Amino acid sequence: MLNIIYGPDSADKDIYIKNKIDSADGSVWILVPEQFSLSAEKSVIRDFGITAQARIKVITFSRLCNLVLSKLGPLRLKYVDGAGRQIIAARTIRALRKKMRYLGSAMQRRGFSSDLVELISEFKRYGVSSELLTAAAQGTDNDELSSKLEDISLILDTFNGYMNEQAADAEDNLTLICPKLSRCDFLRGHLFILHFRSFTPVEYTAIGELMKLMDVTAAMSCDSIDRPSSLFEPIAATCRRLAELAENLGTEVSEPISVLSSDTESDLAHLRLNYFSGRPKPYGKRPENIHIFKLSNAYREAEAAADLIIRLCRTENRRFSDFLILARDTNTYNRIMPAIFSSRGIDIFLDTRRSILTKPLPSMLCAALEIVAYGYSYDRIMTIARAGILDVPDYCTDTFENYLLAVAPSYADWNKDVWEYSPDGYNIDEINSTRAALCALPQYLIKNLSGRKTAGQICDVILKALEKFKLSDRIKSICEDFRQADMPYLADEYRQVWNSVISVLAQISALMDNENITWQDFYDLFKSSCGGISVGLTPQTQGGVVFSQIDRFRNENTPIVIVLGMNDGVFPRPHTSEGLISDSERLQLKNLGVQLAPVLDAKLSEEQLLIYSTLTAASEQLYLFYSSADNDGGMLSPSPIIKRITDRVFDKIETAAPDSGGDPLLGIEGKRAAFDTLCSMLAKSKGSLDSLPSIGKILYEYFSEDKEYKKELDGVIERISSPIPEKLTRKSVRAIYGDTLMLSATRLEKYNSCAFAYFMQYGLLAKERDKAGIKSQSMGSIQHNALYRYFSDIARSGGDYFAITRENCFSRIYDIVKNIAQEKEQLLYQGSSYYKYIVTRMQGITARTAWETVKFYRSSMFRPLGNELTIKTGGDLPALSLKDDSGSEFAVLRGQIDRADSAVIDGKNYISIIDYKSSKTELDAELAKAGVKFQPLLYSDIICKRMKASPAAMLYMQMTDPIINADDLKSGSDGEVEKLINNEVSFGGWLNSDSLVVAGYSKGGENGEKFMPKGNTSLVSPQELEDRINAANEKILASALEIYDGNIKAEPYVKKFKYDACEYCPFGVSCGKAD
Repeated sequence: MLNIIYGPDSADKDIYIKNKIDSADGSVWILVPEQFSLSAEKSVIRDFGITAQARIKVITFSRLCNLVLSKLGPLRLKYVDGAGRQIIAARTIRALRKKMRYLGSAMQRRGFSSDLVELISEFKRYGVSSELLTAAAQGTDNDELSSKLEDISLILDTFNGYMNEQAADAEDNLTLICPKLSRCDFLRGHLFILHFRSFTPVEYTAIGELMKLMDVTAAMSCDSIDRPSSLFEPIAATCRRLAELAENLGTEVSEPISVLSSDTESDLAHLRLNYFSGRPKPYGKRPENIHIFKLSNAYREAEAAADLIIRLCRTENRRFSDFLILARDTNTYNRIMPAIFSSRGIDIFLDTRRSILTKPLPSMLCAALEIVAYGYSYDRIMTIARAGILDVPDYCTDTFENYLLAVAPSYADWNKDVWEYSPDGYNIDEINSTRAALCALPQYLIKNLSGRKTAGQICDVILKALEKFKLSDRIKSICEDFRQADMPYLADEYRQVWNSVISVLAQISALMDNENITWQDFYDLFKSSCGGISVGLTPQTQGGVVFSQIDRFRNENTPIVIVLGMNDGVFPRPHTSEGLISDSERLQLKNLGVQLAPVLDAKLSEEQLLIYSTLTAASEQLYLFYSSADNDGGMLSPSPIIKRITDRVFDKIETAAPDSGGDPLLGIEGKRAAFDTLCSMLAKSKGSLDSLPSIGKILYEYFSEDKEYKKELDGVIERISSPIPEKLTRKSVRAIYGDTLMLSATRLEKYNSCAFAYFMQYGLLAKERDKAGIKSQSMGSIQHNALYRYFSDIARSGGDYFAITRENCFSRIYDIVKNIAQEKEQLLYQGSSYYKYIVTRMQGITARTAWETVKFYRSSMFRPLGNELTIKTGGDLPALSLKDDSGSEFAVLRGQIDRADSAVIDGKNYISIIDYKSSKTELDAELAKAGVKFQPLLYSDIICKRMKASPAAMLYMQMTDPIINADDLKSGSDGEVEKLINNEVSFGGWLNSDSLVVAGYSKGGENGEKFMPKGNTSLVSPQELEDRINAANEKILASALEIYDGNIKAEPYVKKFKYDACEYCPFGVSCGKAD
């Protein structure tokens, strides 16, 4: 007899089924999906006692297969696992790649073997044979589908042939035992089918055979069989199919029994009855048992969940086993949950499984094989380094990583025996030593895998490498460290992963031993094989909190359910991929007698059922958590599930946001959480107890007397209340800067912008991590050097600027820039096409700057005094000595002047200072007075005093190669073009307003070009120039004395719309002024 029990998941239905099982005569068999076998066995022991296991047996389809085969044969001792299927799929692809009519190009795609394994698995579950596919190919009028089916039929035949050569596929077992079930006299009694939503054709066949042997009761979760809602139609269809199957077999079918939940009034019942309704009924009041929390990120979600559990255990006498935590994407929480829950004394079991590819050992081996196949790269070598398996100190790994980022070695560099290029700050011997340690494994593989190799030979080499580098001993050591740290579950995980990797290599060797294979194909094969194996953790304690994936949990009416990650794009999960056979093709196959699952429709329907299961999982309290931002600070939106609940189902429900201000202890529970909150308050008050809020003071009084936390609290207060130092001792100043300060205009501008930033950059020598590439500083150096060489050559040849043509100027500059770029950045120039493009841009910019300068000299009385003039002891100009009140030198100012021009006007010497800038820059009197932008003033004074001259101009010249709009041209003549380009070149700064100086500075170019600063403030009287220079000198001395006195205050100079020292400062986090 077939009995069907249906109704929503509820305690009432569970009790009804339990009573039916208890009252059943004879043996009882409970058939459940694979992932529910353990929990079902625990339920049998809990509900009926441990002795009931002799009468009540929990089986899955795979257990049923093993039971029948062990009794009736054939006994199959060797099965392939997920890795083995991947290996056989890869072997199949290699054998058939050139024989395919339709799928040949698709076979070249990475990931095809995984798609193929998934499809073949589906074929076996649905009883689809190669003969059936061939018949379908012959029966369709669609030529494309016909070719595709013929290819797949050949693939399936070949796959099964390779499978039968070496081992058996457990997925074939159900088909194999179906004819044998009628002879299984030991399968008598009553069969209960629980927790299924659908069955494959092969599973239906097996159930039909079991109906001939015993009474069957199927418990299904749906609201009706004949007239179900759209949500439950797939499950109702399963019920109808079971009834039809029984009738066809002549088995009596009893009237279906509906077991409805007795709870129809609570808010949880309202959610169950109305969430999927097209017209939800109003609830009219605030739900008491459904709670929504908005947290700042995933970490805070986990913390809030832990605090909630502690609070409910304290206030409601709950046990940890009363809680179930669910998430659609468990990867987000797997690493953070154990630490957070452990800190609060909560036992938690992570009921999740992850591919071993995410684990250190397989990822390290994959990276080594990828190096063998494709060569070295930053990502590959750092994957080996960060695996933490090789015995390389973290400091060496960090330094090596910084070196790689700064240098970006080319393919040729990686193949050198020893690296010689050593940027500032790196010990090349240490770098080479670390490189040797990290590259030892791939180098061993490269050396021993040269030439043509078979898959078996490659596996042998890898196994020898594991032995040579004593990785087995290293893994054992790591496992022992985990056990010593009271983390045996991680030790067990490492052990599982090691065994899985050895198994993968053994299976590759067995299944593809004598097949020649390229390194690239072997890498893909090893990676996909490891991807076919997942590992999970075994429970370490009984009665702890369970954390499970939403698609893996069994609804047991747990009292309190907490759902994490209720964000848009996470839950419900979007599904787009249709696999190797599209939905439209599946519909055509159905008409041809080949039944397969409609992938997208099935997945979307399954996702809706997962929503239902999640929202109805709690028997007493449901908590839904979502994040407002991801780990990188990007904004996240709540899930559509949250929106529907708040907008349509419960219009009076409120969303708690403990991270959005208000009560600082909202949601906080337990000593550790409260202590963390106190630390946060202390940080905000900078350690000031008086500035703590009242609740903070209460917490402080409590923890200051707590023996467990007092020492930690004192340490926190000491670190927080110790403010960022505002002044160094004289001893520290001398230790950091030396007895004599070495200053420059740039350094003084940095100090006057922010003393703390100056201290970080020039005192502690802190800097952002260097990354290889074209740095603006390097580009500027190349361009400045090119101008220096060019104008030095002109000076040596007589300095006739009227004899220089534009073509000659551009040609010469292009050659100079190229030569300097090759000299300065040899590695980049040889290995980077992009750098060569940048060099081309620099050639154009430098050539335009040089040509504009040539035209300026043609129109001016001024001539070059020098380019790149150095201000230092023994330089072009002597360093500026700064002395204190006692007359002792305490600082020296050095620098370099981009360009200085001179002229004799009306019998007086005048000097013009030009500073090249990549962007438009102006001199501002207010900023100059503050000392944050006064470099031209300093250099002008130094050179004028040396040359006994007066200042004529202090200018910034923009280095640019403007592109003009063709629509602006009228005649299109060269002269018109030159004038338009000149208009785009900025000259900013101050010019001596003396009429003779103005006239002598520039009379304008031949085509009307102008080479003087624009604006009303650009002309400055001689007296005002002198006053500004004197003010700058006073600022230099004052700033130098402050530095020497140890000032490092974090007081950045900010002037609205003009200057903001914090805008691009990398030290904002250090001083606490970062947003």
